[in-house]
Amino acid sequence: MNIKSKMFLGALSSAVLLSSACVPEQTGAEGNLVLTYDKGAAAGATGTSPLAKGAKLNYSVTKADGDKQKLPIDAAQSSDDKVLAVAALSGGAMTLEGLEVGRANIEVDARDGGDSLNDTFELDVVEVDSLKFAHACEPNGEAAYFVDSDIRLHYTMRAGSKVAVGTGYYPVDFLESTGLAIGETSVNGLLPLRTGADAGTVEINSTVSDDSFSLNLVEPKDVRALKVYESEIFSEGLIPVAQGDTATLHVLPLIADAVPVCQSNVAMTVEVSTPETCEVAFTQGPAKTEELFRLYEPQILEVKGLAEGACEFTVRMPDAADGAGARVMPSVKITGSGEADDSATDA
Repeated sequence: MNIKSKMFLGALSSAVLLSSACVPEQTGAEGNLVLTYDKGAAAGATGTSPLAKGAKLNYSVTKADGDKQKLPIDAAQSSDDKVLAVAALSGGAMTLEGLEVGRANIEVDARDGGDSLNDTFELDVVEVDSLKFAHACEPNGEAAYFVDSDIRLHYTMRAGSKVAVGTGYYPVDFLESTGLAIGETSVNGLLPLRTGADAGTVEINSTVSDDSFSLNLVEPKDVRALKVYESEIFSEGLIPVAQGDTATLHVLPLIADAVPVCQSNVAMTVEVSTPETCEVAFTQGPAKTEELFRLYEPQILEVKGLAEGACEFTVRMPDAADGAGARVMPSVKITGSGEADDSATDA
């Protein structure tokens, strides 16, 4: 098994994933609390990354002793509401909003059982001056999207050399005739879009810089084949799943030149040939594994290992290839309980 396979093997089970997730954090001035947020897909962001002017972001706090349990926030106050405001307190978290460029301290009162913990965090608000876009399922290459779909692009805001964080601030522009529209998301580092009804190329332009991004919109009939994303991660395309575990897989449609379609939610079916070995079914995402792979696919394939042996199944997309359909038959092996996780940690 190659090194890349080992790195990602355990990530197919949510238990391993949760233990390996890395969340940006900042320790308070008094050392009592740690400030955290959902990193999302914003590569390079840290716990002290500035908030973009015009954006909001939900923050939570934990104890500074290493306990990652989020604490209820009883009160939060900004030293300068004109720069950085506490927009809301809800569900144990606080929503901060960047209003003007500058710096402010946020004082937080949290509750740990019957004890009250207080701390102060320094945060900056910056003016975004550049944007970077990327396809979720093909960050360094070419990808397509279906018409009439809700999609989310990887979207990084920068102020000089710093990555800016926040949601709700999308300084982009596109022709109204394309039918493209801004959608809704609370995930940092994602640009939510609703694609139009017509296939073709749509240009997204930044309004704060010369940055731009092209979207290739296609129809289900344009699909020529299917692939399983995880098959490219493991040696010889063999995906191992431990008995008793449930793996999360992603089926990507492919158009001409093997270009993948990201975040497809078109109808697919699955037929299992070895029901005694595994259970396989589609479900709506995103799953917890999206935090690692950052695909944010709305439709995921779950494979549950029942007994050791080959797990054989066929995934079909009926509307592909002008109605002729397309299929893929992944190679999945159900291993002994814990065997897959053990191999992932071998030196």
